[in-house]
Amino acid sequence: MLIELCNDIAKDACDGKQEAIRALYYLVMAYRLGKHLVFLPHDAVDTIQRSGLPNELRQVFVAIGKQTSSIGTFCLSVSVKIVVTKETYTPSANQKVIVFNPFENDCSFEIYEETHLLTENLQDAEFYKALVSYYKRKHNLNSISECFFPLQGGGDTIKKVMEKEIELGQHLCLAIVDSDKKYDTCKKGDTYKKLNGIIRKICPRYCGMYCIEFVREIENLIPYYLICECSQYKGNRLVKEDFVFDMSFYDMKDGISTKHLDDEHFVSYWRGVLAVHHNEFSKIIKKEVKGKKKKKNKKKKNDEVILPGFGSSLLEVIMRSSNCELMRINKDCLTVSQQKEWENIGKIVFDWCCACKIKI
Repeated sequence: MLIELCNDIAKDACDGKQEAIRALYYLVMAYRLGKHLVFLPHDAVDTIQRSGLPNELRQVFVAIGKQTSSIGTFCLSVSVKIVVTKETYTPSANQKVIVFNPFENDCSFEIYEETHLLTENLQDAEFYKALVSYYKRKHNLNSISECFFPLQGGGDTIKKVMEKEIELGQHLCLAIVDSDKKYDTCKKGDTYKKLNGIIRKICPRYCGMYCIEFVREIENLIPYYLICECSQYKGNRLVKEDFVFDMSFYDMKDGISTKHLDDEHFVSYWRGVLAVHHNEFSKIIKKEVKGKKKKKNKKKKNDEVILPGFGSSLLEVIMRSSNCELMRINKDCLTVSQQKEWENIGKIVFDWCCACKIKI
């Protein structure tokens, strides 16, 4: 994350106040180890440069200060940052500021440690590196690195992991969760509801979350051409019969089966989506729905797949076979919904996890 050191703390360090000096050493650790992106306004650089602080400390902050002009615009556009100050700080528009006051904050928060990225699977965090790469290339931010520690919390576990992070208060923690929406107007799933409930109730200082909005889950963010090119999926019906439709809310792992046809909104949405290119398939769904209504008083029919998915290991397979290509994805490779999410997720992960190049 971007950490801005204000001049008031720089002055306190120069005056020999131990809490302020300790904060400066913490920022040096974060800078040298590439954990965060440290920023100093020019007045803070001048204060430290002219001070009687140890030469090694002064040299590091002068080096950091040389980046001030080059990343100044980014500092204004970043959506969240830490500000080290004891004074009132006015953020830019639409910017969240986490104020770290060395004289008031307890010692539990480790400002020198990297952000924890909490996802439903560890593989998700690896995939999001591609989205960060996409965002950086698009916005000319390749001079800035990123750093995070991945945490796993699938299903209900993600709520428990976040609760523990909030309780400890030691690290920055950003959670990314799937929407689990089965169609565009569908409500978000239980994982989001539980996690959002905690965030809204506690309003944690160092933690945040983002829920995927324009697609169902992380698998829907995979560029479809990579799936079609993967040898493992050449025999899949979707690929073999060249099915083309908006897959934003399609269950990429399990597909569509008869168990979904009890939901009238689901049926209406998918008949409409599929009818664009596959009118015959739309009729199949209509036929299945009629069949279910006739048999509603009979023994429940076994669940049958109407249109297949690609299995539970889809993301893992694509990451293994196409990881290098994922890191080079551009806008033309993505659908409109994917473009929105690659931009949104890329930005929020980058903003929470941006860091300087490692300086040992």
